[in-house]
Amino acid sequence: MAISNRLFVGNLNFETTAETIGHLFETIGAVISVKITSKNGKSLGYGFIEISDVESAQRAQLQFNKHVLDGRQIQVEIPKESKMGKNSPFLENAIKKP
Repeated sequence: MAISNRLFVGNLNFETTAETIGHLFETIGAVISVKITSKNGKSLGYGFIEISDVESAQRAQLQFNKHVLDGRQIQVEIPKESKMGKNSPFLENAIKKP
């Protein structure tokens, strides 16, 4: 179960946008931000989403893990801490909602 309001979203179609992910997760709760990890402007097929509260993140993880989005079965889980951190140069394609 999620212990954070931040989730890892993997196995994304390379054409899936942050907006598409945001719209899907908004059906569960308010989306704070979506970041698709990319390099040289090309998606690496995974990203992160921040939802307004832990309970909504838990529901989203349960509902959307193995959900088919843009022809791919996505993986939704608690993110593993990265040595690269939040300021990674690979986080080029991000949306943040006010």
